Amino acid sequence: MEGKKRNEVIEELLKKYIDEYENKLIKKKKEEIFLNF
Repeated sequence: MEGKKRNEVIEELLKKYIDEYENKLIKKKKEEIFLNF
């Protein structure tokens, strides 16, 4: 049970990290698009 809980916590942290990373990439791409026009 302990191991499963730990895995769930790790998955949640990874999802949060990935979401933040994707948001940064999207912002960066939007900025690049604005700069190109």
